[in-house]
Amino acid sequence: MLTEEQIKSIRGKNKVPEYKNIFPPVLSRFYDDELVNLATEASLAIGNLNSYAKIVPNPDLLIGPMLLREALASSRIEGTEATARDIVRHDAGIKLSPKIRGEAFEVINHRESTKLGLKLLDEKDLPLVNRVIKIMHEKLMLGVRGERRRLGSFRVGSNAIATEENNIESIIFLPPSANEVENLMKRLEAYLNEKEPAVNTILRCALAHYEFEAIHPFADGNGRLGRVLISLFLIKEKILRYPLLYMSGYLLREKELYYRALLNVTVQEDWGGWLKFFLQGVKEQALKSQVILEKIYSLYQRNKRLVEDNMKKSVYAPRLVEKTFMFPVITAPQASKLLKSGHAAAMNILREMVDLGLLKVNSRDKRNIPFYNEKLINLLEEA
Repeated sequence: MLTEEQIKSIRGKNKVPEYKNIFPPVLSRFYDDELVNLATEASLAIGNLNSYAKIVPNPDLLIGPMLLREALASSRIEGTEATARDIVRHDAGIKLSPKIRGEAFEVINHRESTKLGLKLLDEKDLPLVNRVIKIMHEKLMLGVRGERRRLGSFRVGSNAIATEENNIESIIFLPPSANEVENLMKRLEAYLNEKEPAVNTILRCALAHYEFEAIHPFADGNGRLGRVLISLFLIKEKILRYPLLYMSGYLLREKELYYRALLNVTVQEDWGGWLKFFLQGVKEQALKSQVILEKIYSLYQRNKRLVEDNMKKSVYAPRLVEKTFMFPVITAPQASKLLKSGHAAAMNILREMVDLGLLKVNSRDKRNIPFYNEKLINLLEEA
């Protein structure tokens, strides 16, 4: 965080855009045919995505891979370079290099923060309030860069958004002072939980995302947490059935436009430009997500048929196919535990799945040999 002296210096030298109290806007000023059409198309695309997810008997087959894709893309916006392969290797207990392990934890925390938010909203039946957001922030930041910056608590000092880390000269936006954060977040909380909102839910989501990022309520982790909240809000409002939207894929591809559209709201009050950018992203990502899901489910069905046709004597084999989509890298001890079978039985099934071309194995490993669902990992790493 910046000192008050640094903030004064920035304000004195440059005309850096600062937080404006312009939320929520009167949307009727920004409605036009393009915006209305985009809102309709985005809603239809999400509806189609929901419909596809309904046909899958076990949604966990799709949710796990998509949560990982979302966490990877969102973390890459912040400069993290860990890959899907790094994450699934870590999940299987394979030791990573210190540098990769640190970056992998950021992605893993992102995924687990999303899961925690879903659990709090679903199982605990909590509204999307600041208490939930703070709990998710603590999970997001635990054990990673920025951990010491008040886990799960709003910031107590000044903050700034810069194009280069620790470079005062590259600061492009100054969020509100710390003493304003609590009240601004209470207002945002009330907006997120309106009982009879007059605004289209996806538009409300876009407006709320801008406001969260503009407030920048935490000392670190605001970008990642703000993107987690997109899916959570849409799920809470029953617009999105499962966390399958993968919105960060669009925001990563259009990173420069993403930041510019947010900044233009502050500088020019260009809510219309931001809303159109966001709606276009929802529409594109709902369509892309369905394509990805179809590929994943098609691969699963193919693998399951091969096992059922060639391993008819094994009652465990079809179940293990499913497990290899939840855990794309798996060892015999893990498979044995998941199937509640003996170690030898699990190892035999894994070996047969290798012979069928469903899994790959690195022959150099001697103990706790990892078996890779290579085709699924390649799908996870597709741009």
